[in-house]
Amino acid sequence: RAMASQPPSGFRRCATDQPSTGDRQRIADFENTYLQDVPESALNIVIPLVFIHITDGTSGVVSDERRRQQVDVLNTAYNPLGIRFSFKEQETRVVDSTPFFKMGHKSAAERQCKQQHQAIDPRKGLNFYTAGPAGGLLGWATFPFEMEGDPDMDGVLMLHSTLPGGDMQNYNLGMTAVHEVGHWLGLYHTFQDGCFGAGDEVGDTTAHSGPNYDKPADSGQP
Repeated sequence: RAMASQPPSGFRRCATDQPSTGDRQRIADFENTYLQDVPESALNIVIPLVFIHITDGTSGVVSDERRRQQVDVLNTAYNPLGIRFSFKEQETRVVDSTPFFKMGHKSAAERQCKQQHQAIDPRKGLNFYTAGPAGGLLGWATFPFEMEGDPDMDGVLMLHSTLPGGDMQNYNLGMTAVHEVGHWLGLYHTFQDGCFGAGDEVGDTTAHSGPNYDKPADSGQP
């Protein structure tokens, strides 16, 4: 089991919360009740996705091509699992709002922005926000169990420069969104509950003590 190194200078991170033990049990109970007899091969889910780009007038602009590339990256990652994201360019929203551009995780600005600019019913699709959050944050997402009590906050929010073709070096291939959308679909971090927990509950990765900032997982390096 690889141990997390210290974050490198200027590091970027995911701000998505780790669900509590109680929240995880709620999810497990739901899966055991409704999903235990559904084979993975039977999944065929199409999720509408709408981009909401928050800009400050000069920063945060995302081109048509970068949006299409991001959806392609998501579908390459999730199609093998029976999940596909549909996207219509004409539904994209661009919001010029300096106060919202630097919104923080779970801040009043985030809530106000989402309440005003949610583009699709979260029960029917994914609101994919981009902005310029400060503090070294790459983005964050809500988990499925959170929507029932707080649908206004549902969705993912990404640092705009992490989309394909952006200028965030080492994070501009669109895979950061794959990570956050995984949380939105219900996937935990590999370090959920530490070394002796269940991690992300997927068999291809073992539990970890914390994030692997600059070493491969299971490398055995301290």
